[in-house]
Amino acid sequence: NEVLNVGVLPLNTLKRDNKRKLMQMKAIDDNVKLEANKKSLKDYENMNKMIEKESVIVNTIKAKEFENMELNRRKQENQRVFNYWREQEMIKKNNKMAMDMQHRLGDNGVNYEEASFPLARRPENVQRSLNQSFVSMESKRKSLQREIFQGEEEHEARPGDYKHFLKLQMEVKELEKVKTNRAKEEEMKRIQEH
Repeated sequence: NEVLNVGVLPLNTLKRDNKRKLMQMKAIDDNVKLEANKKSLKDYENMNKMIEKESVIVNTIKAKEFENMELNRRKQENQRVFNYWREQEMIKKNNKMAMDMQHRLGDNGVNYEEASFPLARRPENVQRSLNQSFVSMESKRKSLQREIFQGEEEHEARPGDYKHFLKLQMEVKELEKVKTNRAKEEEMKRIQEH
């Protein structure tokens, strides 16, 4: 028995030593992995910081470019709108003069068909002029609408862009009203004559 026990003890001791060595190796391996992971994490964080800095620089440049482009676009748009409204004011002024002259002559009982009546101021010609103004205005409104909405996909729509259209719609409604009233007057006149 003693001989056997002597033989077993070294075997158990060897197993324990091997196990301890394995544990030590694993601990060293784990430490190496941990350090490697820490380094990788640090590298990753540094890389992210660099990317972030570059992104900020790029975005700042892009934002400035976009701002300049947008400013130029709005300036051009405002100029177009200004030119359009100036033209419309002239059309309105001319139409008002024509209508005022018609009413004055009509109130005084002047025969519209007289040869002395200016050709351009005869009712049918004034009506034609009004119709042309209406068509021209509607065409310009649509054209302006297309221009302002051009590139809508590239830029977010802003509520301010629509204020011009509200004004335009009111102008168009006014012209439509004048056109309709004039047509009714002509119809009543025609019925009375017959």
